[in-house]
Parts: sequence; C-alpha cells; structure tokens
Amino acid sequence: MWPFTEPQNTATFASRHIFTGDVICHVYHSWEDGSWSFLPDRETQSEDGLIVCLHNIYERDPSIGDLADLPYGWKATRAGKDQPWERMKDHPYAEHSTHGYYLIEVANYPTVQPKPPSESARKDLAPGDLVKLFFRFSAEDSPFEDYDTERMWVSIQHVDEDEGRYQGVLDNDPQHEGAISCGDSLWFSPNHVFAIHG
Repeated sequence: MWPFTEPQNTATFASRHIFTGDVICHVYHSWEDGSWSFLPDRETQSEDGLIVCLHNIYERDPSIGDLADLPYGWKATRAGKDQPWERMKDHPYAEHSTHGYYLIEVANYPTVQPKPPSESARKDLAPGDLVKLFFRFSAEDSPFEDYDTERMWVSIQHVDEDEGRYQGVLDNDPQHEGAISCGDSLWFSPNHVFAIHG
C-alpha cells in the first residue's frame, strides 16, 4: 500500500548516488512547499541532483515509507541502512509544543478581511518594515476557540535572503501572557504576513 499522501508521480529531489548504491540517510520535507529531498551520507553537489518521482525513491528504499507522516519543515536522519530514523525540526518558526504559540499562514485563511498583501509584496520586505502576524496560543491540531488568537505587529530586523524568511521583534504587548512578550525575537516567513504597515 502506498504510504504517502502525495501521488506516486510527485517530483522529488534526490542525489544520483542513491541510484548507484548509496543508502538514503537524510530526508527533508520542505516547510515552504512540502517538497521532499533524499540524500546519502555524503556531500551532495549541484551536479549530483536529480528530479525523480517519489515512487522511484520508495521503490529503491521502502523504508522511507516510515517517514510519510514527517511534517512540513522537518527532517530525518539515520546512521545507515536498517538503522532507526531520528526526526527533528528543520525550520526556525515557533511551534506550540515548544513556544506556547504558533503563527498562522495566510493560505489557511483565504477569506480573511482585510485581504492580505500580495505574495510579491510579502516577499519584498526589508528591515524596519512593520508587519502584522496572526498568533495562535493553542495546539496546531486543536479546534479553534474564541480568544485563542491575536493579530500583532512585528518589526523586521533581519532578512535571510538565502531561505526567504524574516527575523523580527514583537511590537505589541500580547493579551496572552507567558508565551511571548513585546520585544521578543521570532522568525517568520512571507506566508505569515497578514498586513504591512504604511
């Protein structure tokens, strides 16, 4: 039985060395777009990269099926064939289990008012810009309840151009105390920006 929610013909990044005998030791599930990457335990150069169907990887090593539920923005590593996978977060964004809150993405609220800025505007921000993010102070998979979210302003301090994300500081005093305070630093992506000041 096919273990992944994605179709078998999903385009996937892989090292060519996997197809010449190397064991898959590193698996990445991209936070940005949910894409998969499968790499051996060696440095992978750009010329080593292939785009193949997810089924091609699974056919070569069915043990990757154990990672079908790996969340977006997580990675898994192992020491070698038949060794257990170790899962870990591979993004800097807050999670409720660790931080007491998480940031809601614009895509999860397509009818929110006022309408969020365009994708291009959200990707073209700079230090000093003030943006509004949607914070939720409940677990990601829990039912939404009244007053478990807050929209708050964050001042951008740094742009990570390589990863396309921002670091900022909270510019509000939240009503939910204990998880984050005015002046605290946090990372977020263009997908989290619901408004741009000015």
